[in-house]
Amino acid sequence: MRCFFGVAIAYVYHFHRARFESMTGWRWPLMTSGVGTLSIAFIWPIETTPFVYTYGLTLFYIASGMILIGALCSKLPANRAVTAMAGVGAFSYSIYLWHMAVMRWVLPMIESMAGHPLSFYARTAIFIVMSIAAGIVMAKIVEIPALHIRDRYFPAKASDTAPTIPSTVLEASGTGSHSAI
Repeated sequence: MRCFFGVAIAYVYHFHRARFESMTGWRWPLMTSGVGTLSIAFIWPIETTPFVYTYGLTLFYIASGMILIGALCSKLPANRAVTAMAGVGAFSYSIYLWHMAVMRWVLPMIESMAGHPLSFYARTAIFIVMSIAAGIVMAKIVEIPALHIRDRYFPAKASDTAPTIPSTVLEASGTGSHSAI
């Protein structure tokens, strides 16, 4: 159901844009309510609170959808920070895939080389930077070439209707063009 919810939001956003544009006045209530609902996970322990591990999980994906809809209804300024974040976002799946490798293997290796445990702040900063770097590198080495092979042997039948990553994001990330799906 969670996956369907995200797909439904993407469908309405890409093919019924007027509905999103009509909700612009609701962006702050949606995002505020979504963040407030997600805060439940940080107040009560998930493992020992029956409400959280039953109804709460459903509320969390609805809250995440509310934040997403609110963000999609917002106009972002066109500046370097937003372009950089969009460039990193283009690699979000690879970053997601490789962040645990950084946590399990890279951080212990760095602490071993340093000869002592790192502080929380140093560990967090290294984790974030190395996760992003590993995700981008692995996307360029594995994911993007695999997508090019897929597109060569299995071209999209209706490429004019497929949502694509905006060219400004692709230019910032240096990846060329490929479908966002």
